[in-house]
Amino acid sequence: MKILSVAVVVFGLLFQANVRADEGMWTLNGFPTKLVSKRYQFQATQDWLNHVQLSSARLTGGGGGCSGSFVSKTGLVMTNHHCAHSCIEQLSTAKKDFVAAGFLAKSESDEVHCPEIEINRLVEITDVTEKINLATKGKTGKEFNDLLKATMSKIESECAAGSSDVRCDV
Repeated sequence: MKILSVAVVVFGLLFQANVRADEGMWTLNGFPTKLVSKRYQFQATQDWLNHVQLSSARLTGGGGGCSGSFVSKTGLVMTNHHCAHSCIEQLSTAKKDFVAAGFLAKSESDEVHCPEIEINRLVEITDVTEKINLATKGKTGKEFNDLLKATMSKIESECAAGSSDVRCDV
């Protein structure tokens, strides 16, 4: 599967309190390595965390967003069936009903592509909480909301400046 765009995700934890995830929902830049090592006897090295981050995929378009994982160096992505169902329906024909019969590409040249689905790769996570908090400090209501949106837009624009294949999201 061809990667349609590479994404740099700017991750801002807005108005973050001193909260610790303890049920297994952690961001990769805030992974509780010591806790996981102690509790589960698993040592998550920085190399492993980097690999997991670069393996993370986000599918957009086709009726919503889904997560997935890159499972090959050529961009093959594994995701849930419901994430690609609308594409499978669109690519089906009267002679080839992929929903009913399934589909197997025996080679890369046999693969079919979903024109409305974009796949983003998580390349970087940056904490932008301080920038957001400074820009919105003491503001409320519409003024707060307008400043929040403007600041997020500015951060995203600065992050992606000069690149046509990078998208940044706060």
